[in-house]
Amino acid sequence: MLDFELEKVRYLMMDNDPVFTKAFDGLLKSSGIKPVHIPPYSPNLQAYIERFHRTVKDECLSWLFLTSEIQLRIVVCEYLRYYNTQRPHQSLGGLPPEPDERIIKARNGELKGKLRKETYFNGLLNFYYREAA
Repeated sequence: MLDFELEKVRYLMMDNDPVFTKAFDGLLKSSGIKPVHIPPYSPNLQAYIERFHRTVKDECLSWLFLTSEIQLRIVVCEYLRYYNTQRPHQSLGGLPPEPDERIIKARNGELKGKLRKETYFNGLLNFYYREAA
């Protein structure tokens, strides 16, 4: 269900939560992944992922009432697709990390048709684009 290759993961940075047991560390090491535990009371060491967690929570999860893990997985996967292909990122000059082709064409001035809207989560998130003329 995840869209990344586990073979490319070399390190897993984690806090000192009790869920990360010695057995879990052993499992990671046997998979070729080096577990890296951050020092206690140092949340700034994971600032990027903490900010991403807040973004997912504020823009998506806080607005939905989910009743199962399956629903959570579906919603998070759909949000990740939106986040990576359509949501503007300030640090990338308003582009997403993997821009939708409609965004690239609109930036290049190739699309001059009517403005259209694509919605996610029954209108909670919206993506506006121009159709081809």
